[in-house]
Amino acid sequence: YQDVKREIFDLNNGEGPDLVINVTGFPGSFDLAQMIVRDAGTIVEVGAFVDMGSETFNPASICGRSLTIMGVGGEDAQAYYRTMELMVRNPSIPFEKMISHIFPIEQAAKAVEVSLDAENATKVLVSDYLPATQ
Repeated sequence: YQDVKREIFDLNNGEGPDLVINVTGFPGSFDLAQMIVRDAGTIVEVGAFVDMGSETFNPASICGRSLTIMGVGGEDAQAYYRTMELMVRNPSIPFEKMISHIFPIEQAAKAVEVSLDAENATKVLVSDYLPATQ
């Protein structure tokens, strides 16, 4: 992990990021998130939908660095299936119009900023596969 940490710090003027969003679901990735986030930063864990085993960490590293940890629960595959069935049964509903903005991955920071603007954004998507719409 030291190479990853060094690269991130090099890209960020020697500091860790304010926000780390861990979506990997990969065992051990939470430890990396703790290593790279800046003091008083936030880690959002959204990649642990299935039990991939225990993660060990020292709570003192969270408390001593004033980190905020947020977990986001996901749905199992059955929830996605039901949602897709709904979309198929209702072709007249313009689901694609529910996405207000699409950003390429290199503009992910701006996408997060825009997503916080409830007056002008509904759903913000980050994708290198769909054309940007900002």
